[in-house]
This record gives sequence, C-alpha cells and structure tokens, in this order.
Amino acid sequence: MTLILIIVAIMAWLVIVCGFLNYPHTTVAQTALFTFQDLGKNMKTYTNEQYKFAISYPTTWDKIVFVQGITESGRQILVTFLSPLENPSDLFREYLTIEVANFSPGTAVEKSKLIQYGENQVSIYRKSLQGFHVLARSDQFNNSVLNIGNPACYKVLYNFIDTTAGKINVLDIYCAKESKVYLISFQSDSNKYSLYLPIIKLMVNSLKLS
Repeated sequence: MTLILIIVAIMAWLVIVCGFLNYPHTTVAQTALFTFQDLGKNMKTYTNEQYKFAISYPTTWDKIVFVQGITESGRQILVTFLSPLENPSDLFREYLTIEVANFSPGTAVEKSKLIQYGENQVSIYRKSLQGFHVLARSDQFNNSVLNIGNPACYKVLYNFIDTTAGKINVLDIYCAKESKVYLISFQSDSNKYSLYLPIIKLMVNSLKLS
C-alpha cells in the first residue's frame, strides 16, 4: 500500500473514531455547510510559527496538528482540518491538509519548477491510485474551475476510487515561498465537492505565507 493510501486509511479511521467520540449517537451533527456570510462569523485562525503560515478555518471543524517526522512523498505533514459529521451514518469527513517540502536553502522555487513538482506528484498518483483521473489543471487555458487562491500557485483537480469511501475528489494546490513548497490538499466525496468548495475557497484565500 502506498503512503497516500495509508493516509487515506488513517483519515477513514478518524472519520469513525473521532466522529463518534465527538458527537452523540442520538443527535445529528451540526452541518459543515454555511453561507459565505455565516462563514465570516464562524472562523478562527491557525498559525504555524515554525513554517511561517496562517490559515482560517471553520470553528466547527477539528484541527489535527501532526508531530515532526510524519511525512508523505518527502513532505512534512503539518496540520489537517477535518469537517464535522453531517449525520451519524456519514462515512467520509471532508478534510484539508497542509504539507511542506524543503528544497535547498537559499534556492528560490520558480514557477516552472513548481509546476514540474506538481506534475511529478500526478505521475506518482496515476500509478498508485485506483481509477485516477485528472479533471483540471490551473495551467490550462481559461480554466475557471480552479479560480481559487493565489494565481501564482499550481493547482490540480483529480479523482480516484477509494475502496471504502467510493469516488473521492482531490484539489491539490502547490504554493512556493523561497525554498519551500507548500501543498494544500482538500479531499471530498465527489458528490459533495461543489457543496464544500465555498468553504475551501474561503480557507485557501485566507492562507498567508510569511
């Protein structure tokens, strides 16, 4: 099993364990979907001093901060924001994860290198993920599907089949800051992707790299 599938399996476990620990069995969890107006009033900020970034996220989402040494494809996994259960039978909690890769100190990551880094990841996923299919890339002409976050970042939208959760949509956003590449990755049940997109846009647009 590839490392990305291990991460998916861990998150599936969190769906069951965290979900049923955090929410009573007899009540339906508070919905994760808000209007833009409501979202602005129900956000808080996570700041990572070591890797110099800050991002806003809904107050109803769980924040999971990872210890040093947990990596994926050479990137340090830093934090995951996990959506609440929509109801007691919800099998997949949508989530957004931030990871970082360090290149040679003092070497700025140019746009061409950033795109190549993202495409290398696509090649890995194409070989390792069942039913992998690219839906959109931000370098495609007039691509409004990926009109999210900093235009200088490279974005790839794809889906794959998870044996437990079914078809999963993934939005990967690669952003460069000096010698670091930050990966902001959102995973969702493909049927709910468009419903969660306003929340994800708000989160990604709030990201500040310092």
